[in-house]
Amino acid sequence: MANSTKIRELLVAGVNEARNGNKQVAFSYFKQALVLDEFNETALLWCATLTNDPFDARNYLLAVLQNNPHHEVARTYYEMAQKRCDELDNLLSGSRLVRQWRNEPDPNSTIPRLGQYCLEKNWLSEVQLKAALHYQNYLREHGHKERLGDILVSFGYIDKKQLKQALDHLNTEYNNRFMD
Repeated sequence: MANSTKIRELLVAGVNEARNGNKQVAFSYFKQALVLDEFNETALLWCATLTNDPFDARNYLLAVLQNNPHHEVARTYYEMAQKRCDELDNLLSGSRLVRQWRNEPDPNSTIPRLGQYCLEKNWLSEVQLKAALHYQNYLREHGHKERLGDILVSFGYIDKKQLKQALDHLNTEYNNRFMD
């Protein structure tokens, strides 16, 4: 009971601060409410509204939709945020500096990535690879590191034998670059 009272107080304070134009203070109240109840729709929707980062907004809205798939307002705003994220991803995807900052390999590198290898083997589709990469990114944004291979296996896109084969191949290919 004490938690629900505290959450209600935080939500009221957050709404008041937002109405007074204090976005950062309001955001902090809603984040505190999420610490007490990570699925609080009101706090999630306000955080999505107040953040300047469309990727964060998308994640807050996704959390609402995971608990309430029929929430039309969240769905509408999620689709808008997803569209903006896609636009930004497209803009940034060709940037070498962004790839270096994200510690992503250069797509022109002679070392193929696990996903590329699995695509070449027709073990999974581009849609499946994108879904796994989006999930990996989502986890990374929330402080969890998960290897792509483990995600592909957990989603059932490839089996452990295929993962081992791919990793062995990529390791051999990498090592052969230095053997001349």
